[in-house]
Amino acid sequence: SGGQKTRALLARLLLERPDLLILDEPTNHLDVQAVEWLEGMLRTWDGSLLIVSH
Repeated sequence: SGGQKTRALLARLLLERPDLLILDEPTNHLDVQAVEWLEGMLRTWDGSLLIVSH
């Protein structure tokens, strides 16, 4: 599904541990389980984070 593809791409990106993470509407097209997973990952994020929401 689209949510699984998005989750896989986010996981791949997060494993690279960039210094800056820019997420544009990061919860679009994610199911509840994927949103909870993303929240958990971002709680332990030690880099800079910019979330765009409109």
